[in-house]
Amino acid sequence: SIVILNLRFYDAVFKSIGCWADSPKNRAMESLEGKHSHLKQHDYRTRINALMKCAEAADEQELKLFALQNGGQCFGGKNDENTYRKHGPSAECKGNNLTL
Repeated sequence: SIVILNLRFYDAVFKSIGCWADSPKNRAMESLEGKHSHLKQHDYRTRINALMKCAEAADEQELKLFALQNGGQCFGGKNDENTYRKHGPSAECKGNNLTL
């Protein structure tokens, strides 16, 4: 499962738009891992400040949405506002309904 966030980076405000299912074989969103200097770390689960690093990577690529999964794995893409729902909602997200 993946938590999708709406990006308004200029004032560091993020709005969760829910917890959505994902599939490793058919991703709902494109991975940003390795595509930004903040996201080069081999083990994303040990990444410090994963939320802000993913947000910065998404902002620099002018993405409207970004997502975190599995303890820090970062996702985002140009067409993700149309694809993130493709596997339906999920109740499996840790920290779902957090105020960010």
